[in-house]
Amino acid sequence: MPEPQCEVAETPNGIQYCDYLQGEGPAPAKGDVVRCHYTLRLASGRPVDSSYNRGQPLQFTVGVGQVIK
Repeated sequence: MPEPQCEVAETPNGIQYCDYLQGEGPAPAKGDVVRCHYTLRLASGRPVDSSYNRGQPLQFTVGVGQVIK
């Protein structure tokens, strides 16, 4: 599956991200299970990790410390 392209935004603490596709329902709450694709890159643009390469989205439970905030 090819990686999507989107506009990069930046948080006040310097983390850059882009939301390729956002759902229209309510935001997930603590305890909900979420599945999403991602690509982690260094500031240079070099990819470090990507769920697209594995062909399987990351699945985690919100609010229980399974992923970095």
